[in-house]
Amino acid sequence: MKIHLYCLILLLVLSACGSQDNAYNYDLDENVNDSLNYKIPEKSKHYEGMSTKEMSYHTEVDTAISSRKILFEKSVMRNFSNSKSKDVFKIVLNGEHYYSSTIDFTIRNAQGVEIYHDNFPCLQILAEAFDGGGNYATDLQREDYMKKYIFDFFQNNNFRTPAIDPEREFSEDFSSKTDWEDIKSDSSSVGFNYSLQPQSKTEIAFSKKNNVTVKYYQY
Repeated sequence: MKIHLYCLILLLVLSACGSQDNAYNYDLDENVNDSLNYKIPEKSKHYEGMSTKEMSYHTEVDTAISSRKILFEKSVMRNFSNSKSKDVFKIVLNGEHYYSSTIDFTIRNAQGVEIYHDNFPCLQILAEAFDGGGNYATDLQREDYMKKYIFDFFQNNNFRTPAIDPEREFSEDFSSKTDWEDIKSDSSSVGFNYSLQPQSKTEIAFSKKNNVTVKYYQY
């Protein structure tokens, strides 16, 4: 009799534990992306249609962007995608320190639509002037160099019309034949060039044919 009583009590205890486990697992399924161990915020229209994993990723990205510190920025207005209206060229230095910050370069047309975006680490630029990508420079040296880089980024001699001189020859190692011929055939095209690393150059222009900004030359 006692054995049967003990068995009955044991079954009741195991049953109760199983119910708690199920409740806990259900809570995880509903609120947490178990692969990332990430707590999901309340849903909004911004996240509608996204899976749990996609939602967690975009939330992290949005949070990172909104919390970025702008160390330095500069913008100019130039004719680029349209000869009748000017686009906004903007460069922003984001981060807490110059040696760990990133640079965002964007171009938006007169309607506010982004038509070009490039992003690169500040250390890549500091490598042009200092050994070790600026790691051996003082804070003041890094700051002064990056300020000069930002100020000089949109110098007039970095723009040219036409983007490609009629006598300039194509180089298959640094360009796409299709993009090159497209831009070169447009005598009204505006080219802009900038440097990302020592001895490097990126040249961009707006393709009116394809309605997109292209890198027609890069080394």
